[in-house]
Amino acid sequence: MIPPDLFSLDSIVVNKGHNVKIHFYNLEPAEKQEHHTFTIDDPAYMVHAVINSEENTIIEFTASEARVFDYLCTFHQPTMRGQLLVLDP
Repeated sequence: MIPPDLFSLDSIVVNKGHNVKIHFYNLEPAEKQEHHTFTIDDPAYMVHAVINSEENTIIEFTASEARVFDYLCTFHQPTMRGQLLVLDP
């Protein structure tokens, strides 16, 4: 089981031009009513998904720019963070 205030992956590696599909799950029990976000606060992507306890969503975008992007949960810093590495093949 993944601890509640960490992402299961602290890095995601994709190739430029590929479609990215992230299955985002909040594993907190419903009684906690704790929200999590998957946020990339960069003009290249501007992803911000908020989900409540025991919910899930799919985040999709095209990896259009090659470089490193930070992703994080805006509610649980500094522990919930990672990096999206977009490679230029």
